[in-house]
Amino acid sequence: MKTFIASIMVLLAFSAQAESEQTQSIEPQTLHVQSFEDQWEKPIELNQQVKWLVISQAKDAGKVVKESFDTLQLADLNQYQLLYIADISGMPGFVTKMFALPKMRDNAFRMALIKQEGLLNKMQIAGLDKEFVTVLTLDGLKVRNTQVFRDQATFTSFLQTQVLKIAK
Repeated sequence: MKTFIASIMVLLAFSAQAESEQTQSIEPQTLHVQSFEDQWEKPIELNQQVKWLVISQAKDAGKVVKESFDTLQLADLNQYQLLYIADISGMPGFVTKMFALPKMRDNAFRMALIKQEGLLNKMQIAGLDKEFVTVLTLDGLKVRNTQVFRDQATFTSFLQTQVLKIAK
């Protein structure tokens, strides 16, 4: 009986981990150079040098990104060829200006902001689950891989083992 219960617990642990990170190989797709504004209203660009594109579309996903970046003390994302895009288009304008932007300005890292509804669709990055952090692996703006993360521990581990390790 103990063996049965232990087996069930192991299966549950593996299924929970599988839900935290999903990797998808997709058809190579090419993105285009795109300009955004950061939280200080300065230009920031998706360009050929970006290797890792991190996207959040919901408050909880943005919190996962912020906590991971803070834990790893990431400030200069360019150093890692990483661009973080936060889609805040669903947020009312007065909330953005009065509360969200001032809070975002406290971050040590820059973030590209999507303020227009449907911009991800125009960029041909549609169908992402809004509740997850999405990471696109790019090679000269060609999407090579897509991964999604549900929790901070898994996303932080990914950053440590993939993004930060490769950048060194």
